[in-house]
Formats: sequence, structure tokens, C-alpha cells
Amino acid sequence: GTNTLTNINAVTANATTFMEGLAAADFETDNKQYFTVTDVNLSNAFPLKNGNTDKKISVCLWFRLESLGRRYLWCKSDETKTSLTLYVEGGSGMGGKYYVFLRKGYNNGLSYEQTWLTTLPLSAGQWYHLAATYDDTTKTYRIRVYDQAADVASERTGSFANSIAVTKADVRIGASPV
Repeated sequence: GTNTLTNINAVTANATTFMEGLAAADFETDNKQYFTVTDVNLSNAFPLKNGNTDKKISVCLWFRLESLGRRYLWCKSDETKTSLTLYVEGGSGMGGKYYVFLRKGYNNGLSYEQTWLTTLPLSAGQWYHLAATYDDTTKTYRIRVYDQAADVASERTGSFANSIAVTKADVRIGASPV
């Protein structure tokens, strides 16, 4: 596999508001815009590729929310099965605040465990750097979010009870409809 991203629903480049490189992808949630790589097109060395025994992964990305709500950032999931998902969630059930969540699937991806970074509520219009790791050997995770405007970072570490489910789901970046 080549790990080549496919653009779904016309993700555009924002060359005005970005953190690194020449532009940032501008994902519109209402249009369900995202990039994807099918599991079969992932390189054999890609962590969490179906059939690969490497169950250690690190994901790093910059993100900026145009508005608050459930927002998928990165996942290896489909509509029914989850391997690993990083997303933003919150609202009235969380005191009106929004946080970064890490969801890890088990039981062939049909069940999941999750955690979230409760020490750094997110705001619309600000840049954040997210770094997340998971190691299935020890079932440990680390989530770190850096708030660029406030120049502060917050981190959460811990472990899950179950081993990760490695499924044939696609890798998706952006406002995926998962």
C-alpha cells in the first residue's frame, strides 16, 4: 500500500489560516469532508493495519475548530467498528465545555473504552496541537494538547483494560461521518 489519501467531498486548502507548511485542510462538518485511506491501501508497516502485529501508534496534528460540537480529528474506524478514534466532544453534559477524547475499540471493534483530557477545555477559533500515543503491549495511552494562544499544554496518561481491535476500517482524517 501507498498510504495515499483520498479526498472525500472536496476538502479545500486554507492558505491563510494554517500552522505549518503552505496551507491547512479546511474540513466542513456539514459537508462530511475528510481524507481517507482504505485498510488495503495502507503500507504493510502501518500501525493498526489489519493483519499487522504492530499495535503501537502515535498521531500528531494541529487543529482549529471553527465552531464547537462533535468533531472527528483522526480515526481508524467505520460506522460499526472502532480501532482508534481521536475526536472533540462536549456540550451540556460536560458543563458546556468541549474536550479531546481518545476512543479505543475492543471485542472485534464492537465495544470501546475511552478517556478524555479534562484539564484543557477547547475554544473555537484557536489552534491546538494534539499528540496521542497508544501501546497495546502495555495497553497504555498518552494524550497531550498544546493551546497555542495560551502557550500551555495539558496531558493525560493511563491504561485501558482490553487489547485493541485491529479491523479492516479505513484511516480517516477530518469530519468523517463515523
